[in-house]
Amino acid sequence: MMTHEDLAAGLRLLSQLVASKLSVGRVVQVFPDLAPHAWQVPATAIRHSVSAGKPLSTALHTHVSSFPKHLTAMIRAGEDGAGLAPALARAADAAERSSAQRRDLVQALTYPAILVVASATCVAILALVVL
Repeated sequence: MMTHEDLAAGLRLLSQLVASKLSVGRVVQVFPDLAPHAWQVPATAIRHSVSAGKPLSTALHTHVSSFPKHLTAMIRAGEDGAGLAPALARAADAAERSSAQRRDLVQALTYPAILVVASATCVAILALVVL
């Protein structure tokens, strides 16, 4: 299962490879060797899809589980002329922000969750022991 951090890391690597002026065909050939562990299986499938003539955005959306549609649209816009390397970099930035927001939300909700559990336990003890 690919985490949001893994998604961001893979997109960042793709953006750096494309920015180094490699062709997309060459990028998807070397990507499986350099990609994070969570990307190994999808990277191979992406390589085959791109080799078969599909755009990178479609291959990513098809082979990466739960790949966000807004990131697919960003990458597709880059393929259509806005520049693939900057589009991949923006997609990586968005994935990193999403990961950070998710982590911050979990941290913010941890303390209230502990309070709810502790309160419910106190009420249960009072109801069973005192009453």
